[in-house]
Amino acid sequence: MKFEFETDDQAEAYCEAIANEMEKLFGVSVTETVGRINGQWRGQSLIGEDCMIHRETTEAWAKLIYFECDPAWWTVPNPKTCPYP
Repeated sequence: MKFEFETDDQAEAYCEAIANEMEKLFGVSVTETVGRINGQWRGQSLIGEDCMIHRETTEAWAKLIYFECDPAWWTVPNPKTCPYP
C-alpha cells in the first residue's frame, strides 16, 4: 500500500491493518481505503511506539476515518460518509 505520510515498519503495518478493517467492515476497495487513510494523515509523521495511531484499535480508526463527515457517527443509526477523496 502506498501511504502519503511518513511511517516506520510498525506504523505501516498498523495502517495496513486499518485499511483491511475498513475493507472488511464497509466493503470498499483497497484504493479507497488508502485514499481515505492518506486524507486523514497526509503529511504527518507516524513514527515510534508513542505514535498516536496506537491509542485506538484498528476497528475504531476504520470507523473514525470512514465516517469522518459525521463526527458523532456512533450516536446515530445511519451515519453519513464523506465522499471518497
